[in-house]
Amino acid sequence: MDFKNLMSCIHCHGDSDRDEIVLETLKTIADICSHESCGKDAFREAGGLDFLIEFLLMTDNTTFLEHTLKTLAFVVDENVHSQMLMSKKPVFDVIQTILQRQTFPLEVWKNALLLISTILYHNSTAQSLALEIGLIQDLMNVYENCAQSFLPRCSAIISTPDRFTVDLWLSTNSALCFAVNNPQNEKNQEMCMNIFPVSLKIMEFSPNTIIMNSISSFLSLTISNNGKCQDYFSSCDGFLILKRCFQKFCDALFLDLKLCNNVIGKENPQAISSLIAIISAALLSHEKNAVLSGKLGILSMMIKLIFVENLDCQLKTKIILCLGHSIDACCDNKSYVLETENFDMFLKKNFCLDDAELSSACKYLVHVCLINKGSFDADGNFTEHLNFAPPGSIKEKLHKLVHREEIP
Repeated sequence: MDFKNLMSCIHCHGDSDRDEIVLETLKTIADICSHESCGKDAFREAGGLDFLIEFLLMTDNTTFLEHTLKTLAFVVDENVHSQMLMSKKPVFDVIQTILQRQTFPLEVWKNALLLISTILYHNSTAQSLALEIGLIQDLMNVYENCAQSFLPRCSAIISTPDRFTVDLWLSTNSALCFAVNNPQNEKNQEMCMNIFPVSLKIMEFSPNTIIMNSISSFLSLTISNNGKCQDYFSSCDGFLILKRCFQKFCDALFLDLKLCNNVIGKENPQAISSLIAIISAALLSHEKNAVLSGKLGILSMMIKLIFVENLDCQLKTKIILCLGHSIDACCDNKSYVLETENFDMFLKKNFCLDDAELSSACKYLVHVCLINKGSFDADGNFTEHLNFAPPGSIKEKLHKLVHREEIP
């Protein structure tokens, strides 16, 4: 890994008309750092990261800029020491300048978003810096501008956005996800909640399931464990929109079952899973939102879904956990479960399945039904099935399940 020669090659040809040599050298650096186990550390220790940062700051060649941003993203990706070295205002200023100027080629924008995502990943220092210099606001502006192609204008039918706009929006969405969570950053969450209204419109009107999954990640991570964001989400009619979306995909799933001999396609369950993630985050430890989810019929629809025989066990697990969260936040919600005919037999059947995660989710649901005060505590069926459940460390399994759900 002779990085010194590669850097010399870029230095020598950076001002020449031999652009292809510089581009091929950048590609070689990215390839080495991506495929060699110690490549990223070796490149940084050889001074390569400092060299590329300086090259990034000095070049006025947009082609070089595009490929340097991409190379830096590969070099920094999941490397803590390189991430910290890149968490500097001059680097962020370059990215900010790109996002603020529409004159840059779109590929430059896309690679700038890729780089900031790799820097923000699991990096609280970068998260704070991004907020401090206004980079979070710039990302939100790009997010909203791209979203205009997803949204209907007046009463017109929504137009299908071009592929590049979708990719640009997805990249911006990813950057915002890394800015608000992993680790959780409350200030960034409360900044990003300002785009809840446009996010909810995209979720309701976009038919694209890739976009739906991305919206789910952004909303669930921004809402997660933040009372202000949960309140604002609800005030934006978030639960009402969730209900309409949830109803739409549930109806489509049941239509599939009817028309296709009980065969379920992938698209509707994926969309439902995305919506469940948002619902869970929005009602977790929030009594008012938990009550609202019940009154709007969301919990009843969820219960109807888990009785579908050939529904994927992983999706059933997410739904049961969400039901548990709703009961834990509002004990009166247990009535939706306990008054459901044959729910005790449903639990017994799931305990018998060889699926540890589904079984743990059912134990959690039983547990929250039993510990919350209410007129249904005397029901013996739940106690019976709690005892029926196979032994195991419920606490450890549930911690793993809940962690996985909140950080998709």
